[in-house]
Formats: sequence, C-alpha cells, structure tokens
Amino acid sequence: MSRLYFTMKIDVINQQGEKIASIKIKDISKPKLDIKSVLVNLATAQRQNTKAAKSRGQVKGSNKKPWRQKGTGRARAGSVKSPLWRGGGVTFAPQPIARKIKLNKKVKQQAVKNLIYLLAKEKNLFVINKFHLKTPQTSLVANLFKKINVNKKILVASFKEIKNLKKSVRNIPFANYFSGNSFSALDVAKSKYMLITKKALQKIVKINL
Repeated sequence: MSRLYFTMKIDVINQQGEKIASIKIKDISKPKLDIKSVLVNLATAQRQNTKAAKSRGQVKGSNKKPWRQKGTGRARAGSVKSPLWRGGGVTFAPQPIARKIKLNKKVKQQAVKNLIYLLAKEKNLFVINKFHLKTPQTSLVANLFKKINVNKKILVASFKEIKNLKKSVRNIPFANYFSGNSFSALDVAKSKYMLITKKALQKIVKINL
C-alpha cells in the first residue's frame, strides 16, 4: 500500500521578517522511526566518559603485609594498597566505558527530517529567503526574532557558513547557528524554533520547493 504524502504551506520571509513568498513542503517524516533511540544515541556519543579512579590493583605499592597479624597492638592489615589506607585504591573505582552505539547515517538524517517536519506542523519553522550581512549585526537578527515572535531556543541554519551571521547570532543567548548539515537531530530537538534559509532546507529535504 503506497503512503499518502501531504503538503504543507510555509511562508518565506526576508531579513525584516516580512512575508515575500510561500512554499509547499511534502510530509518528509517516517512515523515508524524511533526518534527517541536516535536522540539517546547522539547524547551518549557526546559523553566524554573520562571519569576514572585507581582500584586496589592499579595503585603502585607492595602487596607485602605491613606488619604481622597479631601481637603488635595495631589493627590487622594486609596491604598498603587497601582502600582503608590513605593513598590506597578506591573501592569499586569508576572506569571509562565505551558507550558508542552504531547508528545508520540515513537513520540520523531521517530523524532530522522528522523533527523539522514536526516543527513545521507546530508552526515553529521559519524559512528565510537569504541573509545579507556586510558586517556583524546582532541588532538586525534580534529585531528579526522579535518580528517573528521568538524569544526562546532557536536554531539558525544556512546552506553555507555566513561568518557575519555567525558572529551576530552568538551574541544572542537563546540562539545557535549552524551551517550546512553540521547540526544533528539532537540540536533540532533541543530547539523550540528553527530559522533556516530556503536553500539549506532544500538541501536537507532534497525536494524542489
């Protein structure tokens, strides 16, 4: 049975937040995709896993008994590497763990598409024709956010890196900038809104808009 594809109409705005055109986007999502597993995988891959401590077997020192078992008046001791001793090993010492889980590249890409389409359904996806910034202009980007009524976490994406846009966005605490396909499904999931250039959206969706 073939799947029915629904189209959604999205407004295209300019740098001033004014509507200049509209595009139709097909339903690019796949309902059967387990997005949660993809997000967990990406979050796990970002963990450093560098926490570690030396166990009794890793601490340098002699395994010779410090003193005889009885007759000294002191508590019995078997090794200077005992966790009870200063400088000894740590009981159940934490060790780095490899938590990488293999995930298909196409699955990661599809997860991005699913989340973008979800933002579009919630009317939290904004498409801009292009950016023209001769110099870094934080005020221009901030005014654009005000115009589209955005004051929470927003992901700004362009087809190619725009250095002046990057410098403008980094001064706004709730905004993150990415170029090309450098952002992951986790970056999209952490964002409440998304502002993307028409060309960048066309590259991700891979359809004629």
